[in-house]
Amino acid sequence: MNILMRSFDVIAKIYKSSNDELISEKKSFLEHKDNIIKSLISTLDDMQEEQKKDEEPLLMYCANCRKKHLLGKCPLSSLKV
Repeated sequence: MNILMRSFDVIAKIYKSSNDELISEKKSFLEHKDNIIKSLISTLDDMQEEQKKDEEPLLMYCANCRKKHLLGKCPLSSLKV
């Protein structure tokens, strides 16, 4: 009976240590995933800023509405009278 209890203790220790290792691996994986997501978000933000900068020189003052917008995209031209 004593041997049986010892074997259960050994099995419990092995299970606990392997469980702790899995938990630490999961935490490191989640941290790595968070880092990847943050870098993707920052890259997308940079790309959006570059796109806005690229569109900015195309903005012109419109003779019809006297506002600055993309050439050929006058909001007054879409109005139907």
